Amino acid sequence: MRLALLYRIAIPLFLTFASATMFRALILPIVVVAFAWLLLLMTRRAGKAGQASKEGKKFIESSYKIVDDTEEPSKQ
Repeated sequence: MRLALLYRIAIPLFLTFASATMFRALILPIVVVAFAWLLLLMTRRAGKAGQASKEGKKFIESSYKIVDDTEEPSKQ
């Protein structure tokens, strides 16, 4: 084969491989940014849900006595 014919075949192949490599190189940062955005969104929602649950709950204080099954409970 002549050298000019090899160049005609090699240049499109080279451009195809170069664009595929560039595309693969761009996919990784896009996936990382999307994952980080999703993680940030989830942590913000979890923080808001935690604040809402703390404000809305009313706690009842009480004391408990643990009674063993073999013992009879004392009357008080």
